[in-house]
Amino acid sequence: MNPNVINTFIVPDGATLVAALNTNPSRRTTRDGDCFAMTVRSPSQYSGAIVEGYVANLNRSGRINGR
Repeated sequence: MNPNVINTFIVPDGATLVAALNTNPSRRTTRDGDCFAMTVRSPSQYSGAIVEGYVANLNRSGRINGR
């Protein structure tokens, strides 16, 4: 299989994919609009596929106050 060929396919509604992020995001530097990529692990017919996306909404946790 040629690694330079890009294949496009549609994952059916309701399908569950297990994927791993290709890079570890940083809580300090990640911003809305940042791009990311994940590699699909399962199901096997999609294994190795790359899913690309972007951070659409980032909610930062706050400090805990009180007891």
